[in-house]
Amino acid sequence: MAWADGSGSSAWVVMAEDAPGPGTPAEPRGPETPAVSREPEVPAEPPEPVMMVFRRVGDECVARITPQDAQILRQSMASLAALLADDPDPDDPAVGRLFPAVYPDDPVQQAEFRRLTETELRTTKLNQARGVLADLVEAGREVRLTPERAELWLRALTDVRLALGTRLGVTDDTDIEAEIDAAVGRDPESPRVMQLTVYLYLTYLQESLVGALTDAG
Repeated sequence: MAWADGSGSSAWVVMAEDAPGPGTPAEPRGPETPAVSREPEVPAEPPEPVMMVFRRVGDECVARITPQDAQILRQSMASLAALLADDPDPDDPAVGRLFPAVYPDDPVQQAEFRRLTETELRTTKLNQARGVLADLVEAGREVRLTPERAELWLRALTDVRLALGTRLGVTDDTDIEAEIDAAVGRDPESPRVMQLTVYLYLTYLQESLVGALTDAG
């Protein structure tokens, strides 16, 4: 998922067996041939959740993770890391959102502040993104976060949403679901549909992590 400038549903499909045509005799079934069961099979395990949702288990924030969840998070964090690597373009709006001006009315003082602080801030944000990637590698099918690690995830998710939201023109007043519907109406296969959907997913994920972190049990 590249951050260049610039609701689905699933259904079970049951297919009927071919039936003999009119006047076609049915094949005899021998006594040794068991009858075919028409009962639906019960899955051995419950189906995977639509998206990972954090819950509080003791002192940890825990979530089951599907391959789809892992892919979205890996791509999101890798895109953030790429944006922060080397020397980010200060004129890039996404970079500006991650490093807002402290002295917007004083360019000289702002340049000095940036010189003194940006490298350390950039390293911190980059390490947070890499930390989430490392946790995903170790997680397997379940993510278990200590409160400290959950805070790191929250900061990284905030940075991803800020950067992606800036690329998409998202503001505090944007109705994301309405934006997705409008984008689907224009072109359901456009990159904007996927990026808005990922933004909404990350928003729900962050909210669930905040809820688990603040849940006193």
